Amino acid sequence: MREIGRVVEISGGNRIVASVERTEACAKCRACAVGLRKKDMLVNARISASEKIELNERVSLELPEGAFMNAVWLMYGIPALLFVAGCVAGYALFGGESDGLGALAGVLLGAVLVAASYYTVKTLVRRKAERYTPDARKIDDIG
Repeated sequence: MREIGRVVEISGGNRIVASVERTEACAKCRACAVGLRKKDMLVNARISASEKIELNERVSLELPEGAFMNAVWLMYGIPALLFVAGCVAGYALFGGESDGLGALAGVLLGAVLVAASYYTVKTLVRRKAERYTPDARKIDDIG
């Protein structure tokens, strides 16, 4: 995954914050809730020691394909599977009575498992933040 941004802050020796215009795909995703706010989003990125990046320079932000797909799986795949598993387990535990208790228990258990999965994902991402941090490279302006 590759995006183009402009450096708005230099944090320490090997970190920047870049302003990136949300693409249409990003606006529809809203996984990070940025889609609910302004048109630009701020992205933390790392730079190599050899890169000399200054404020307002254009940069290319790249996240390895494997890390991007892993993040998609963590944010969407696992919670979806846990929701379905919770629905099935709740229905199986409380039976298929005609009063709808099994269906209600399934939905509630599925919702609890989804919430637990997001909490777990948040914890994992904090521990392995470097894996999901894009690399920034300077782009030479032409014209």
